[in-house]
Amino acid sequence: MDALSPEESGRMLAFVASTAREAGLEDYRVVVNVGPGAGQAVFHLHWHVLAGPSLRSMA
Repeated sequence: MDALSPEESGRMLAFVASTAREAGLEDYRVVVNVGPGAGQAVFHLHWHVLAGPSLRSMA
């Protein structure tokens, strides 16, 4: 997989933040798995946005 440029990463995180705001989220976690050791089974880029009451128990 090719690495994202800093500009592409910035655009993706801005999109995630905008989408989270539109969904009414104030607190959330963003996770990207890269490589089989990190749990990636399908080798394409996607971002997980995790939010909700269980977020506090993950800290």
